[in-house]
Amino acid sequence: MGIKNVYERFVWFDNQVRARKYPNATSLSEQFEISTKTARRDIDFMRDRLLCPLDYDSSQKAKLLKDGSFEISFPVSDFSEIKREILKHGDAVMVIEPESLRELIKSEAMNIAKIY
Repeated sequence: MGIKNVYERFVWFDNQVRARKYPNATSLSEQFEISTKTARRDIDFMRDRLLCPLDYDSSQKAKLLKDGSFEISFPVSDFSEIKREILKHGDAVMVIEPESLRELIKSEAMNIAKIY
């Protein structure tokens, strides 16, 4: 691969980040038909050598869905902190699972609706 192709990948990845589409090695590899290993090296290079402010938490699994929504999965010890984060975003966030968190958010939303 020539330098032009690498540059195109960097520009595409940067545009995705700026558009808050949360790209990752899988989406980069699919977009440019490269291996995920090559995509990971590209991302590491952008972060480590170009000093791009990219953070990654391997415990978080995230993907951009075809409808433009974003799905993220991560472990939590309890629901108190994540509940506040979800409620902060109102109807822009939907809990898919676990069902117990979904019910907790539903209950909070109903309590809020009673006030208004």
